[in-house]
Amino acid sequence: MSGNYPKVVKQTVNLGSLPYVSSVDEKGQRTIAFHEDHVIERFPRVLSLVRIQDALEINLFLEHRYKGLFMPPKRGGKKNPLGGVSLITVQSLANSMSLFLQWVEKNNVDWHEVYAVSDSDKAKYWLPVYRYRKHLIEQVIAKDIDRDTANLYINHVRQFYEWARKQRRIDKVPFKYKTKVIKKKRKDGSLDLLFTDYGSEEKGFTITTTDLLIPKKYKQKKSGDAGLSPYSQDELKLLYASNELTKHGTKLRVDLAVQCGLRAEEVATFTASYVVDPDLENKAIYYVTIIGKYDKERTIMVSKGLMTVVA
Repeated sequence: MSGNYPKVVKQTVNLGSLPYVSSVDEKGQRTIAFHEDHVIERFPRVLSLVRIQDALEINLFLEHRYKGLFMPPKRGGKKNPLGGVSLITVQSLANSMSLFLQWVEKNNVDWHEVYAVSDSDKAKYWLPVYRYRKHLIEQVIAKDIDRDTANLYINHVRQFYEWARKQRRIDKVPFKYKTKVIKKKRKDGSLDLLFTDYGSEEKGFTITTTDLLIPKKYKQKKSGDAGLSPYSQDELKLLYASNELTKHGTKLRVDLAVQCGLRAEEVATFTASYVVDPDLENKAIYYVTIIGKYDKERTIMVSKGLMTVVA
């Protein structure tokens, strides 16, 4: 099979409510319709030509995250009209699950396998989810991906297993949960002296995690100049002189990225609701609040010239 599969495709889908089977049409066929439509353009789907059932389960998981039926956002309220995560987050989930399904196909494993042959730690590492974790660690060691990216991938796979358990598609989750205390300096340490016997300024909060996380020992060391590397003026001149940027749409997307610091997904999801007509609201700088990485809100500045072009 071609190495292009499994892959993520973007389609127009209807995630409406109250589905029903329509009447027989002129071709003698019935279709699924909804009492209330909710059509979404460019919704990410995972496509596989071999593991079709697995791809269908993954896509249902993506739908449930978008609808808020599983793990709805805890902070900042609803991120979409249906109450779930944003389309950017669904895209990130789809990318992670596509990579997982590629590994599943290549190694011919059944991700539903959740029981080890024994209760020992050694035996559990033969389970698919731990074998995939090992695969990610090998990629980190080879410097194909960094540790944070690997943890993002395995975290999304963990969410998928938790969803599958809730849906009773598997009997249990194959990994173990553990608690971890994150130490945090507090400014009220002197106040604690009045009410405790310790008077320590070292405080912390407890979080629940799993044993799937990639250990810190695999964190790659960064060089001193590993920060952001913006284009130089000469590089920008070469970029804007390229034939590709003679197209209006392409140049506009590059302008948004260069002038406003937008990521690729943020450019792709820059909607008309962000646009202000300069003729109606004359300003030198327009402040626009967008939903960025990890569903976090951030405010960008758009110049009057760029807003005029966008409008």
